[in-house]
Amino acid sequence: MDVSTDQDQISVDLAPSVARLTRLYERGHLDMIAAQEAQLVAAFPKASAIALLLGAAQAGLGKTEAAIGHFRRSLEIDPLLLDAYNNLGVLLNSQNQIAPAVMCFVRALMVMPGSAAARYNLGLALHKTGAGEMAARHYRCATVADPLYRDAYYNLGISNHKIGAFAGAIDSVRKCLLLQPGFFKGYNNLASSLSDIGRVEEALRHFDRALVLQSDDPETHHNRGLALLKKGEFSAAWKACDWRWSRPGAAHIKPHLTAPEWHPETPSRRLLLWAEQGVGDEILCASVIPELRAQCEQLTVLADRRLIPLMARSSPADVVFQARTEDFSDAGFDAQISIVSAGKYLRASTARIQAVPQGYLRADPTQTGRLRAAIYRAAAVPDTAQAIGRPRICGLSWRSESKDTGSLKSLSLAALAAAVAHPQLIFVNLQYGDTLGERQQLKLATGIDVIDLPMVDNFKDLDGLAATISACDMVVSIANVTADLAGALGADLKVLLAQRSDWRWQLAGPESIWYPSAHLYRRGAAASWQAVLDQLQHDINVALRR
Repeated sequence: MDVSTDQDQISVDLAPSVARLTRLYERGHLDMIAAQEAQLVAAFPKASAIALLLGAAQAGLGKTEAAIGHFRRSLEIDPLLLDAYNNLGVLLNSQNQIAPAVMCFVRALMVMPGSAAARYNLGLALHKTGAGEMAARHYRCATVADPLYRDAYYNLGISNHKIGAFAGAIDSVRKCLLLQPGFFKGYNNLASSLSDIGRVEEALRHFDRALVLQSDDPETHHNRGLALLKKGEFSAAWKACDWRWSRPGAAHIKPHLTAPEWHPETPSRRLLLWAEQGVGDEILCASVIPELRAQCEQLTVLADRRLIPLMARSSPADVVFQARTEDFSDAGFDAQISIVSAGKYLRASTARIQAVPQGYLRADPTQTGRLRAAIYRAAAVPDTAQAIGRPRICGLSWRSESKDTGSLKSLSLAALAAAVAHPQLIFVNLQYGDTLGERQQLKLATGIDVIDLPMVDNFKDLDGLAATISACDMVVSIANVTADLAGALGADLKVLLAQRSDWRWQLAGPESIWYPSAHLYRRGAAASWQAVLDQLQHDINVALRR
């Protein structure tokens, strides 16, 4: 190709070249475009359209760095090129370069404020940062700019779900499904939102619809299993939850085991029980340990290191406990099963769950006594005070660090303390994490002292936390590990539940089949915790008058 540096001559040659490359791109001949890269760059060094097409072709071929280079060059030539900002931002976002990606989309919107694609892509980038409300705002703007933008409605539903705006999540996904009725992921997400707000029957119908469209989707099967657990249909639920190991991303957390999975009808001499999920799930499922010990000659349990002293004290003396590592092996065992999967055999009905002894975990009684004495000393309660006249000890936990649901489950210490404040109560800190600032601020503002025991790290020392809980006369907690631990210890437990609560707390009512000593306070769809806190305050006042 004869090329001149004269701009007018370049312009004459440019139009047919762009048209030809566009045809190749539309027909999927990306390799043909890429093969001409050097020639095109030499021939059209100042043509932003050529650079844009080269970037799009390289991106389609998976050559991200080369594509980024072309998009940057196109913007050097033409700083108002909307598609270049969008495409560059998408690639940067795919590489988790979130800040520069966001800047690209912001600049795209400066060029064209009504760009639905730029709004949508900005929402995707912000969602990655955890800025759910801001992401939802931009997805919403994308749907205004383009009312037929299916993916914008879908992701708006995801963001609304994440921030607890369940009505908005449901509405957005329904609109997505109106645009594409065969979109199985839409039905899965719609069902998940419905399940999270307790509309389980409706949710199950949508899960079933998703499975008609995609019968082998592991995410839908697993989510359906969680809904069935919440409903109390345990036998079907556990089987559906087995799909969790086939979900995207599960391969790196599923252990590579060779021994067959344990079954109650197959005798096992040496059985390996291994922990999965989080600490709360280990605590919830720990009641299966004595039953499994009765099913084999030797039981080895791999658990979170922090739980081993507590579990060992609460289990038959010959059960072997070891800290679970990422690369554990089942070599030498006849069978193995995860502590959660054991539920499908040992917790397959409400009756089996209710047969579990209350307080199946036991704290160290000596440490419990020492901690109770320490609490009274910190509260300046004389040793000579008669037990019947002593104030009662109330443990408090108000926060969750869960990335997905922590902000929805948590409330402030000030709000909780205001509800439970009573002259006959001493408060002790059961909250893990740094609480010093909150406790100091509360004391300055109200005079209420929440005693912290420096000898117990509520995160690292779970056996010490169990002893602190057992030293309390009552425990008030949101749905976090503290609540699981208090329930498993059989403590007088009051649990504050957000609208989106875990399956273990089931659907309705004040009672827990998993933790019989717990009383549940359900927030439901209320905008604030106030009604729940009012009821809690009333119940505590009644209890203290007895």
